[in-house]
Order: sequence, then C-alpha cells, then structure tokens
Amino acid sequence: LEPDPLPPGELTTKLTAMNMLVSGGALLLASSAFFVSDLITFRANLLTNTSIQAQIIGANAVSPLIFNDAHSVETTLSALRVSQHITFAGVYTAKGDFLAGYWRDATSQPPALPLSRADQSQFSYFGKGQFRLLQTIEFQGKPVGHVFIQSDLGAITDRLRTYVVILLMILAASMIAALALSKISQQSISKPILNLAETARVV
Repeated sequence: LEPDPLPPGELTTKLTAMNMLVSGGALLLASSAFFVSDLITFRANLLTNTSIQAQIIGANAVSPLIFNDAHSVETTLSALRVSQHITFAGVYTAKGDFLAGYWRDATSQPPALPLSRADQSQFSYFGKGQFRLLQTIEFQGKPVGHVFIQSDLGAITDRLRTYVVILLMILAASMIAALALSKISQQSISKPILNLAETARVV
C-alpha cells in the first residue's frame, strides 16, 4: 500500500520549519565566522597596544635603570591605571632583578620573568586566562633591563557577551522574518504541491 499523503497543515508546518532551520543555520555559520575573525583581530590589536605601552615605559625607564631610581619607574608605571585590564607591570634589571612595579589590585610578590631566547627583544604569550608580554629595554644597542606586562582577558569576555546578546537579537528577528516570508511563499510553493498530492490521492 502507498503511504497516505501528508495532511495540508502538516506539510505547511514542515516547509515552514525547513525554511527557518536553513535561515537559522546560515546565520549561525556567518556569525561564528565573523566572531572568529574579529577575535583574531582583537588578539593582534591587544599585542600591538601592549607592545606600544611596553616600549613607552622602556624609553622612560632607561635613566632610572642606570641610576637605580625605583621611584621614577613607579611614577611612570602609575599611568597604567587608565588600562583597567592590566593586572601587573614591572621593570626589571638586565639580570632579571625586580626594580619597581604596578599592581592593579593589592600589591603582591612580583612574578618572575618568563624565559625567552637571547635574540628576542620581545616575547609574548596567552595562557591561564592572561596575556603576558616581555620587552627588552636597550640603551646604545645593549640591554639594560626588561618591561614585563601582565593583562587579564576581560576585554575578550566582555566582547563575547556583547556578541551573544547581539546574535540572539538578530537570530530572533531573522526567525520572525523567515516565518513571515514562509507564510507568503506558501501560496506559490505549498499550494501546487498540495494540489498535486490531492490529485495523487484521488487517483
């Protein structure tokens, strides 16, 4: 026995569901690709901005390093208060000894410098929810110290939350639009199919 044709209401519901599924899937794929691209760009910008800050600090810390003036370095580092995501910044001697630092929260033990190759004037990495950058300070072609900056990834988290809210709003609006368009298109798509199904049932 041949299966009974779908009732008109069920066929219409399935066509509507298919249209909304295709629209939602395409939107999710496009949004995911856009977010990944923006995340890569954001990480690159974070590296660039932090590198600029480290170079400025390093240029101002040359003389204090030579004369072992920790107070001047602390004054320079205090300007980082405007960067809410920087958790620590410190200036170290060429041997890796701590000279002065800035802490966003309570003052604590300064972290040890990360290992880097001797031929690297700058070293950075992401890990454990933080971004770290080590910049060598040079004077007359010789290293006289290091700038170490540590930042949290709160900016990325905030950006992700904003994207989720925007995505949900766009997804809801798209689903409503897809539902409305599906209702309109059913007159030209569903009706001929239903007529054909009715003819097949009669035959």
